[in-house]
Amino acid sequence: MRTRYVNTASTVGTQDGTTTTAGNSGTAAFATWDQFLDWLVANDATLSDSYTLEMFGSTDDTTDVVINGLTMGANTMLCRGYRSDAAGFNDDDNSLISTGHYTHVSSARNVDINEQNVTIDGAQFENSTGTAFRSCIKFSNTTGTVARNNRCRNTGSTRTAIGHEGGAISGSGTLTIENNIVSGFDTSGVELISAAFATPTYNVMRNAVYGKAGGGTGVNITRGSSFGGTINVKANAIGNCGTDITVGGSGGTVNFDSNATEDVNGHTNEIAIGTLTDAWASPGTAQASDFSIKDTSSSLYDSSLATGLPANDCKDIAYVTDDVGPYAFPGGGGGSIPKHLLMIGCG
Repeated sequence: MRTRYVNTASTVGTQDGTTTTAGNSGTAAFATWDQFLDWLVANDATLSDSYTLEMFGSTDDTTDVVINGLTMGANTMLCRGYRSDAAGFNDDDNSLISTGHYTHVSSARNVDINEQNVTIDGAQFENSTGTAFRSCIKFSNTTGTVARNNRCRNTGSTRTAIGHEGGAISGSGTLTIENNIVSGFDTSGVELISAAFATPTYNVMRNAVYGKAGGGTGVNITRGSSFGGTINVKANAIGNCGTDITVGGSGGTVNFDSNATEDVNGHTNEIAIGTLTDAWASPGTAQASDFSIKDTSSSLYDSSLATGLPANDCKDIAYVTDDVGPYAFPGGGGGSIPKHLLMIGCG
């Protein structure tokens, strides 16, 4: 595994990104995510190893990112907000993600993933496009691709936060969208569209999706003809949308479990939570303003206010199997709770 760094205090030059130091030459950190990818295509396009890109800085990264031109093989790429950025990535119970944490801002499309085995983890995205067919994180490849622990916010007329952005995708790989906080998108918070005869596995789990003025769809999945894949929609918290969850088309296997929604869908272990317009604080409009996705008086936030409903616990006082929302994500081990997701901050 090779590690490279983005420090938005750097400027674009000849650096190789092997240290966190700001600069434009030698071992200085890259200035943008896109600069790292340009360097990678020029120096290791047929990946000789897996890469982790650690990104940080209090200045917004405003250069749009397209991940392509690589031969991944069995190698992986992890692009994430830098976990050692103490000023910008707090994980105690009451902290905001601060304005020092890595933020990517776009008026078009933030990230377009065209390669397999790519994970986007723990970054903040803001999109202000006025164009309907745009997103924060677009998947053009579904093999081993993951969006995890991200915060995505629309301040314009952006179609969707995470997904396929209106175009059908073929293939048989696994795509995972988990533990993200999504707010204010026009059409869908999460949107996955399968091409005909595709056999993918879609995992959409423990996300919090807050709609825009009660419109759009929280999680919108469309199956193409002769779909043969598996769709897992589990433990998401969704509200202030026109429709909370839609899975269109037919075929394959669809598993719903423990989703907390305003709509009554009749899904397995469905948690009816009333009107989230009242339960969650509406996001601010200025990027510099941190905002919460909910308030502490909501039973969805704190199960101690809803005796007998342990699944209504986003804060996760004590982890139980059926907790919903990103605050309850078990981290793969049943005990690792990323409480840094308690609040969102963009700025």
